[in-house]
Amino acid sequence: MGPVAALLFTVVLSLVPTVLFLGLWYALLALRDDDLVEQSRAMEARRPTYSSSPGARKQSPTRPDASGPSESDATVVCPRCGSRNAAGVTYCWHCLGELD
Repeated sequence: MGPVAALLFTVVLSLVPTVLFLGLWYALLALRDDDLVEQSRAMEARRPTYSSSPGARKQSPTRPDASGPSESDATVVCPRCGSRNAAGVTYCWHCLGELD
C-alpha cells in the first residue's frame, strides 16, 4: 500500500466517527422536539407534589379526587383521621394510618 493510499485511509477513518457523531447529535436534537416529550413534560407539570411531613399532605396519590369510597360500599372509619375506607384494607387511604 502506497503512502497516498495510507494517508487517504487515515483521513477516512478519522472523519467517519466525526460524521457519525454529528448525525447522532442532530438526530437527538430532532427527537427532543417530539410531541411525546412535550406530553410527558405536561404530565410531570400536572403531577401534585407533596411535603415530606404526612400532616402537610393535602391530596392522596392514590385518590386525587379525595372523594373516598361511596356511602353504599362496606366501609371502615379510620380512627386517626376519620375518613371512610373500603372494607378489608389495612391502611387508611388519606393518612396512611393503620386500620383496626
